Amino acid sequence: MISFAVIRKFEPNRSIGWGRKLLAAYCALSMLLGPGLLHALPQNAQVKHGQIDINTQAGRMQIEQLSQMGIIDWQDFSIGSGERVDISQLNVDAALLNRVTGADPSKLYGQLNANGRVYVVNPNGVLIGPGARINTAEFIASTLDLADADFLNGGNLTFEGDSDASVVNLGEIKADNGDLILIAQVVENAGTLEAEQGTVALERDRKCSFSRMRISDSLSKRSSLNQPPKSVSRTRV
Repeated sequence: MISFAVIRKFEPNRSIGWGRKLLAAYCALSMLLGPGLLHALPQNAQVKHGQIDINTQAGRMQIEQLSQMGIIDWQDFSIGSGERVDISQLNVDAALLNRVTGADPSKLYGQLNANGRVYVVNPNGVLIGPGARINTAEFIASTLDLADADFLNGGNLTFEGDSDASVVNLGEIKADNGDLILIAQVVENAGTLEAEQGTVALERDRKCSFSRMRISDSLSKRSSLNQPPKSVSRTRV
């Protein structure tokens, strides 16, 4: 089952029942954290592809990506409140795949900034907490995995897996020069999602594939040519 939100800006739904659902999801993920994990930058990086330098000091991590494509496996990819991760990339089309290999969900409470494309893949779940701010050229958060070969070969991006974990957004996510996509069996939004020059999409499935031509064009074509999804939401800014 696939559910689209094909829009430029996605504001939170304020219905009481829906809000309780988001609160329950937030509390469920928060219980997994433990108080000490709320203040921790990404941990134990293993660079699998590309030329990447990582420096950390005083609540800030600077990632310098010196190649067009990069892949990092992390034991944990979280950002505590008051902390920030800045990713410097060659251009807006440069892409960095961050894959979590540890057992914890990603808890993003601080800032994540990048001038290129940033993908976060964590089968344990992704929580963008209240007060979090993400600003990139393009952003994807997924509990479904993306194969290294698919990411690097310039063809389709295929996300697939059996994870039942959630992607929950309670913060602000902005994509300045591309698309913004959240992918999981359960995707919930009570924050703000904005893609000025692209598409915001909520994907609920165990497998989904996007053409590299432009993800938003792929979404529009699939939405119009295939059988209609269960729900489609469109909002003008």
